[in-house]
Amino acid sequence: MKKVMDSQKEWVKRVVYYNMTNATDYRGAYEHHFPGVLKI
Repeated sequence: MKKVMDSQKEWVKRVVYYNMTNATDYRGAYEHHFPGVLKI
């Protein structure tokens, strides 16, 4: 089970890193069109 969990964790580490560095951030566009809506 440890081998499976380690393998899954390594896969997530690679995939999420790639997604975070290559995904478009739409926050600025949303805030431009709907100012004050996001409270985050």
